[in-house]
Amino acid sequence: MELSQKENKKMEASFDGGAPDGGFWAWAICLASFSCNLILDGVVYSFGVLLLPIMTYYDSSRSSVSWVGSLLPGIYMCTGPIAAGLVNAFGCRPVCMMGGLISSLALLLSIFSPNVPALMFIYGTCGGFGIGLTYLPSVVACGHYFDKKRALATSIAVCGSSFGCFVFAPLASHLLSVFGSWKAVNVIFSGLLLNCCVFGAFMRPLKTRSHSKKDDGNLLPSILEEEEESSFRPRLLTDRRSTIATDRNASMYLNKPKELIRNVSASKLETMKTEEKSLKIIRPLSKKDIFYSGSVMRLNSRGRAVSVISLPPVEENGFKVIVKEMINFSHFKNPLFALICASNAFGFLSMYIPYIYLPNMMTSLGKGEISQGQASFVVSAIGVSNTGGRILLGFMTDFHWVNSLILSNISLLLSGFCILVFPLCSSYRDFLITSLSLGFSLSGFLSLISIVLADIFGIESLTSTFGSLVLFRGIATILGPPLAGAVYDIFGQYNPAFMMAGSFFILAALLGQIAYHWNRYRR
Repeated sequence: MELSQKENKKMEASFDGGAPDGGFWAWAICLASFSCNLILDGVVYSFGVLLLPIMTYYDSSRSSVSWVGSLLPGIYMCTGPIAAGLVNAFGCRPVCMMGGLISSLALLLSIFSPNVPALMFIYGTCGGFGIGLTYLPSVVACGHYFDKKRALATSIAVCGSSFGCFVFAPLASHLLSVFGSWKAVNVIFSGLLLNCCVFGAFMRPLKTRSHSKKDDGNLLPSILEEEEESSFRPRLLTDRRSTIATDRNASMYLNKPKELIRNVSASKLETMKTEEKSLKIIRPLSKKDIFYSGSVMRLNSRGRAVSVISLPPVEENGFKVIVKEMINFSHFKNPLFALICASNAFGFLSMYIPYIYLPNMMTSLGKGEISQGQASFVVSAIGVSNTGGRILLGFMTDFHWVNSLILSNISLLLSGFCILVFPLCSSYRDFLITSLSLGFSLSGFLSLISIVLADIFGIESLTSTFGSLVLFRGIATILGPPLAGAVYDIFGQYNPAFMMAGSFFILAALLGQIAYHWNRYRR
């Protein structure tokens, strides 16, 4: 049987792209990702300590200066699709190193900002863009090097965010007391961000383990040798659909190498050999489950197959393919996805309000009962309990009977109640207990979203749904803290702002629960 003309245009490659799932280098990358997350989110979450000094320096309102603190995390979320495209085109290592350099320079140059709008652009926008370029490779690298142990590796890596919150808020407070200037804090944080270039250097690309023999100008002996090794090996046809393909007539050639050789011309063999050599490394985002934070063993067999061996077309631009996939608004035609996006948007309108305003809320209670150092430690307590919550949920989500969307909704509801309690707190102990409860409650909402999307829309749609959702999260993050600042400027106290934030979390939980029942009805 002769190969068809259509098949001649496809590349047929023997491929083994499994993740190492361990080994020194894989765990070194996991540690590098942890360190990147620690520094990046540590800088983001500690802005609340700098809010009052920056307001005093520029003689500006809370609502104006809070734009600086909200742009930093908001822009780094919105940078996700661009960062993903760059990672797919150039790999994790150069993108992470470039992001570390940009964010470091942004914080360093921010000390020369003549006014708040300039600070918004340099610190918030440029710094957020650099952090986004560093953050995404640190997440992708773990997913690239781990499959079965991915839940453990990802949990370790993302716990860096919680440790960063724990370490950087007290560190910023201490540096303020020592140097007396927010500019000195930014210079030191700039140096710490530069270390992300070093951690990014660990993120080397994962190469394919090709089964092809060394090119000696004759491919025919290779076919005979491959037949002796295995009677049949699955092949990948990297056409524009990026699907798994096997020749339905392949059984004709099992144990018949001579017949196969007879029906394939020398020119066709040469074309196959040349094209196979062009596939040298796996593009980081070729895996459909690259953003999946759980263990791939939770997926059904079809999902695991897609996650492991789905490849993009070799001839297409890696940047354009991923950006186009992640910025895919066709999902909003699905009311279920729109509900989940609305739920996440309300959640992230409130997410950074406690981090930015809680320290000043505590120190403004009167009588000077709570110091700046104690207030910063309360913020760090959120990170401590958040780490414990992430670890617990990492174990729970390995069970198939656990519904990830229900856990996420419970997380949102409890977080809303915790924030509503803050206005009732009157002592350091009250704030500390409430902050510990908030950190634990937030862990589900922050860590389960990729599992929620995969469970509802399928692993094959995870990249596109996750990309669209992150954009909405970023926009909501940008708007939330300035909105709370405007509420403070109107009422002259923090209680209404925190009541608004708690209400948004509860509304997010209700929308998520509607999505849960809608999904059950749909099925």
